[in-house]
Amino acid sequence: TKAKDFVKYVVQASGKIPKQYRFSFATKIQNLCMDLIEYLLRANEIVVKAKDHKGFEERQEFQTKALTNVKLIEYFVTLAVEEGAMLLKQFNNIAKLGTEVGVLISKWRDSDKRRFIG
Repeated sequence: TKAKDFVKYVVQASGKIPKQYRFSFATKIQNLCMDLIEYLLRANEIVVKAKDHKGFEERQEFQTKALTNVKLIEYFVTLAVEEGAMLLKQFNNIAKLGTEVGVLISKWRDSDKRRFIG
């Protein structure tokens, strides 16, 4: 999936961050990646049936958290590039993949809203 490819690339790229930045940038970025996958899996496991407002809201919450994590990953990667801890090429790849994942999550969330809210 796109999210898995995104996380795999980000984790590999952040693994090459110099030691002096490892505990600030690398750890934060990698934890956000793991949480992103967790939120997507949790959202996907919630089966929402007609008039199941609680399930719908819980699913929307995980989708929103996942989307926020994509933005946070992109933000921390930007900081890492500005500090010289990551390459601009890595940032460009992450930005491209992150945008694709963000669009997919947004469309999924919007589709759910149309289906369950009307």
